[in-house]
Amino acid sequence: MTILKNEPPFVISFETAVLESIRVQNKVFTRVTLNSGEEFVVNLKPYDIIKKSCSHYGTIIKLVKKNSRDAIGNVYKLPLVISHDFGIPCIFFPLLSEKSDFNVWFSLDAIQTFSSSDDGGSLIFLKNGKIIPVNCSPTTMTTQFARSSTLKNIHQSKMRKLSSNSLVTEIEPF
Repeated sequence: MTILKNEPPFVISFETAVLESIRVQNKVFTRVTLNSGEEFVVNLKPYDIIKKSCSHYGTIIKLVKKNSRDAIGNVYKLPLVISHDFGIPCIFFPLLSEKSDFNVWFSLDAIQTFSSSDDGGSLIFLKNGKIIPVNCSPTTMTTQFARSSTLKNIHQSKMRKLSSNSLVTEIEPF
């Protein structure tokens, strides 16, 4: 697997499915899985990719976190709206503490389903057919998936209100 030097910088998009921490010679990198099934390694930690992607889309991680907290409350392992397009949010959620070197971030829309594994962890079935085993209980996975789904519903509801509350005024002829 090739290690990308992050030039040009990799940013999350709607095509990004998973950001998974891996260790290469005692350094933490990120294995990126795309919806197409393509995988590559970026020489940044997953959280650094999240921060750089927020910046790329014109915001900062602090504001993205605030918006998520305002929507679903001050919860641990907060799902984040990284970007949105025509009202559809690009939501990623962590399985561990956001800055953990062993974290995995999933795109909400990349997940088909998940189940428990024999070792007490979880198996995440992606829509692209890949199965990602994670060291995370099914209960934690269910919680993270539910929080992310709630965030998506709240975001889409706000976008619908925004588009339906547009001001339409008539201009009187001179």
